[in-house]
Amino acid sequence: MDDVYGQILLLGDDYVPYAKTFKEENVDGYWFLNQIDHEKLIKYGVKIEDHRQAILDSIEQLKKKYPNQLVTEKK
Repeated sequence: MDDVYGQILLLGDDYVPYAKTFKEENVDGYWFLNQIDHEKLIKYGVKIEDHRQAILDSIEQLKKKYPNQLVTEKK
């Protein structure tokens, strides 16, 4: 789960600014799967509740797809 930018872009055109922010902030797959919550999304500029929820839902789907990322420490 290395491409957080691409994962966010899959959510649609409205998410492009967030994807750019995640890329600029060097958010990697580990951080994305393990540290992102509503508060952090707000800090990253995701002000719209529905957008935050869509991102969090995407994270939950990814956790199921990449369960090993949950136990792998950030390098």
